[in-house]
Amino acid sequence: MADDTTINNNVQWDQTQQTEQQPTQQQIQQTDSTQPIVSEDGGAKPTHWVITVIIKDPQWNEVWQFTAEDGKNIAELAAMHWVVIPVSCWGWVCWVCLCKVEAWKEVVKSDAFNTPLIPLKTDEQWNPEEVLTCIAGFHPEAFNDWKDHTVILQRTY
Repeated sequence: MADDTTINNNVQWDQTQQTEQQPTQQQIQQTDSTQPIVSEDGGAKPTHWVITVIIKDPQWNEVWQFTAEDGKNIAELAAMHWVVIPVSCWGWVCWVCLCKVEAWKEVVKSDAFNTPLIPLKTDEQWNPEEVLTCIAGFHPEAFNDWKDHTVILQRTY
């Protein structure tokens, strides 16, 4: 190790003194959009908000929880986190992946990746009450609306 000073995650670390130094305002402003930005009072504010997904089994037992990512369908996210949601066709025709939406319906987008062949149940505001997880995702705005969300889905199979 020739150099005792390294830059990692926009924080300067001096290995000889074993002290962490706070990043400068310029370093913070050079970060990407998922890093904190500096508010007017100098404090850091997050620019990315969290959607937590809770999956319940058909008997209403809460069995799995994971964090959503923009651009991925719910079944794909579940599989990435070793969560069991049955999927057979990946083509929105078998309905094996059907889930009921119990909370934060307005965050869920039932046709994020394709249009269901048969209409799904919605509430009075057209928010989904059930989704096919192989084609459902989340509204992109929900990741940047200054709120954390907890979506609760119940598997039907």
